[in-house]
Amino acid sequence: SLSLFSKDKQHWSGYKSACKICAKSDWVKWKTANLDKYRKDDRKRHYIRTYNLDPELADQLVQNRIGECAICGSVSPLVVDHCHTTGKVRGLICSSCNSVLGYSKDNIKTLESAITYLKDFYG
Repeated sequence: SLSLFSKDKQHWSGYKSACKICAKSDWVKWKTANLDKYRKDDRKRHYIRTYNLDPELADQLVQNRIGECAICGSVSPLVVDHCHTTGKVRGLICSSCNSVLGYSKDNIKTLESAITYLKDFYG
């Protein structure tokens, strides 16, 4: 029955050549055998879709995840930091620094107050 097959506009029949069950099984086998490639491709699609990045830049971000954080200078896996207001990518930073910016809601006054607080404590 055709209901067992997914539609495919590119195939001459209008349906995929493998049934839904076989196609899913083939996909799971491929994904298991190519997990690293799948994860990188998935992350690249995420960068393109979420941050509206050029595919080449998204690929560079995926390939160059280990690096020096622009804030603290630690060498670790980096994450994409973006402005929540404009959606523009600001750069690559470590997840700890990204959390600091996120929890402070990118508020410069809050971050300055945190610096003053630490300076007062450590004198």
